[in-house]
Amino acid sequence: MELAAQLAAYAQTLSAELLRNRRSVPVEPVYRVYNYNRFQAARFGFDGELVDPFRRRHVRLRDDILETLERLTPFAAELGTVNPLMALAALAAREENDSRWLRACHEKTGSLPDVVRMQAERWRTEPPPA
Repeated sequence: MELAAQLAAYAQTLSAELLRNRRSVPVEPVYRVYNYNRFQAARFGFDGELVDPFRRRHVRLRDDILETLERLTPFAAELGTVNPLMALAALAAREENDSRWLRACHEKTGSLPDVVRMQAERWRTEPPPA
């Protein structure tokens, strides 16, 4: 639940920043790379390479998240979301996420059914990562 609350705080703070600093840039370039970026994030987690269509560069998801969290700092102070965003930044800095955990489980067991079982057990018994 803690991670879900942190992600909600991130979404709330990002929404506040976007509403206050509306940009008049075209959204079409974002749609062109959306599926690729979504796949990279889902498949590789923090190691995913996103396409930034405005800066015309590739950036690791981890670096993009950390850069965005830094940009959101003033809004987080206003909204009282500093602590959850700091916790997310710490996760990103340590590169702790479910993608990495799942890969480690598969490497350890070599079995997808075992990975599914371990994931189900984790959700049932373990608290979320701090």
